[in-house]
Amino acid sequence: MANRGSPRDRGAIPAGCLLLLLLLAAAACGCAGTPPAPPDENVTVGTPTASPTEPVTPLPAGHPRLYFTAEGGAALRERVDAEPYRSWFAGVRQLARETPFPDGPLLSQQDLGNGARALRTNAFVYIVSGDEEYGLRARGYLLTACTWPYWQDADRIAHGQTVSYMSGTFQGSVAETYDWISPLLTDEERATVQGAMLTKSLEPLIRQHGTEMEARDFGTNRIALAQGGVGLAAMVLKEDLPGNATVNAAETIVHDTLLEQYFNRFDRDGAWAEGIGYLSYGLANDAGGSGGIYYAEALRHTTGEDLFRHEKFSKSPGFLVYFLPPDRRGESGAFGDEDFSEVFRSAPAAALASRTGNPLGQWYYRNAPLRSPDPVGDILFSEPNLPEQSPESLPPSHWFPDAGWVALRTGWDADDTLVGFKAGPTTPGNVRPEKNSFLFDALGERLVILPGMSSEGYGGNYWDWYAATVGQNTILLDGDSESQEIFPPENASVITRFLTTEFYDQVQGSSAEVYGGKLSRFTRDLVLVKPEGPGYLVVYDDLAATRNVEFDFLLHALGKESITVTDSAAGQAAITRGNVTALVAVILPGEAAMSVQPGSPTRFGGSDLPTRYLQVATGPVKGTRFLVVLYPMATGSPVPLIERIADGGGAGVRIRQGETEDLLLFAHPGAGISGAGVTGDGSSAWVRLEGGVPSHFALVQGTHLAYQGRELFRSPVPASVADRLALA
Repeated sequence: MANRGSPRDRGAIPAGCLLLLLLLAAAACGCAGTPPAPPDENVTVGTPTASPTEPVTPLPAGHPRLYFTAEGGAALRERVDAEPYRSWFAGVRQLARETPFPDGPLLSQQDLGNGARALRTNAFVYIVSGDEEYGLRARGYLLTACTWPYWQDADRIAHGQTVSYMSGTFQGSVAETYDWISPLLTDEERATVQGAMLTKSLEPLIRQHGTEMEARDFGTNRIALAQGGVGLAAMVLKEDLPGNATVNAAETIVHDTLLEQYFNRFDRDGAWAEGIGYLSYGLANDAGGSGGIYYAEALRHTTGEDLFRHEKFSKSPGFLVYFLPPDRRGESGAFGDEDFSEVFRSAPAAALASRTGNPLGQWYYRNAPLRSPDPVGDILFSEPNLPEQSPESLPPSHWFPDAGWVALRTGWDADDTLVGFKAGPTTPGNVRPEKNSFLFDALGERLVILPGMSSEGYGGNYWDWYAATVGQNTILLDGDSESQEIFPPENASVITRFLTTEFYDQVQGSSAEVYGGKLSRFTRDLVLVKPEGPGYLVVYDDLAATRNVEFDFLLHALGKESITVTDSAAGQAAITRGNVTALVAVILPGEAAMSVQPGSPTRFGGSDLPTRYLQVATGPVKGTRFLVVLYPMATGSPVPLIERIADGGGAGVRIRQGETEDLLLFAHPGAGISGAGVTGDGSSAWVRLEGGVPSHFALVQGTHLAYQGRELFRSPVPASVADRLALA
């Protein structure tokens, strides 16, 4: 586990220890103590190393051409003779035999998924093994599909949507099947399939291009699935129908749209703002046949353009790594409407590992829990001998600035701590009112959770719980479950501060404008103190309303008995999971009422579990401050003393465990810091005492800090700084 070095081993200000970033008044800040890079390893988040494959040049005409040539098909035949490819190929055979092909023509989304899987698995078995039983079955399915009036589900056709994420999946599988079973088609059958792709895939895309219906999918995982499959159809027809205006137009539309509305929409450090589950799904859904990895792979082979090396997309493995929960029971406990114990799909993980050249991707592929519903993709993309980069080479905490996601970590082991925080732009697609919301995992347990999804999916009380503010770990106003706007004004929520060191992290989000004009200020600071052990989390909210309102501070947890109010008058509660308890100490406001409320179930570990949430409520006031400590500890561990710092003008807390004492203070806006012997002029300060002597400190946006008259820091301009000190 990281960050267990003793400060006694350090000098007063060792070279390179002082972490300093000069700030303007409202600028974000970031201080990162980056460990030395291991030999020949790249520690920049998501920056690819040299390509693991040779540069690809456009392939000659003929089939197959999308992902490999005939020679490549022969190489695949050799590949599936060895494990793990042999087992994956057996899985493809089983899916090919058992997946029903829909009767049509009135198709549901499930029909489109089954049709896609039936087509591509049978065609893939044929191209790899040469077994004509599978090829002829795929041929029959393909010719049957050509008789249907459209390749879209009936509900979307009724609502005027001709191109969608499931139609794209089916159409991508049609293109793959046409590419792989070409020797089994007569000239007349080939012309029939070509005509069907033109009229049922490419022409609907062209008609829908530029409409509001198309724009609904912009910036979401759906655009890669919907148009990626059509892009495969255009690429597979390019050499067969040279100069065809429909093929050329569709190819251009898909390329430009996916570049602008998908690949360019990644955060500069690789985050996908919809969430990790939707990143997985947009790369390749469970049926395969469409999505970001299949479009990029076909484009790479047919034109030589390599979108896997896109400057943003290629960094996405770093995003996955930072939000991988320490317990590794799922891909993320993170944000969005997804099953938070679900796991990433193995085919897209393999593609990110083998095609981006990012060694973090290979580490994720080998170490994260993965599910394999698409063994065709596993065979195509997995490269077991690629180099990998352990996240131990990275700073444990990271801010993804364009997406507004922050991961604060103590390290990468199972008993380490992960705090996820979100405040930033609202993106289209699967979003929730979760500005200034957070999650907290420690000691191998999910302690403060986000609601995820239940087995009802989008049914039941989805909109008034899972997609409502009451289901998030943020602030309610007047008990209104929909306090935050789902689609607030641009820049209504932003990260205004980020500081990370090996022993102290702090992030601040400002999200007042997501409350529809009811708040004039809502800043939330999260502080993760982590010199040793799992660390602890402090939440500080500064709120001002335009009228008197009731403010509710919310914390969600798994299980019926997960939360207990142990002393309401003293503001004390506990969140318990297994043998781990997070002590909850509400320091401010002193007059708040605490209660435990029933939540709605969420899926965890494959089944629905009940949830509860802690509600800390004020009376009607025009402004308030919440100062809350979450201190994780194993059962039987010594209980720390957590108490308010009463002297001074700001908000402060003292946390004492044995000979260690932490003093954390937040200033009123425009006022200095004063309390418990700490003085300074920043917005917040932290001082750790060991045996009564300062050993660590942090100051945010200040020029000086002292403890009992001993100067710890001074600067001619406002700065954010964190450092260790030599003990006397």
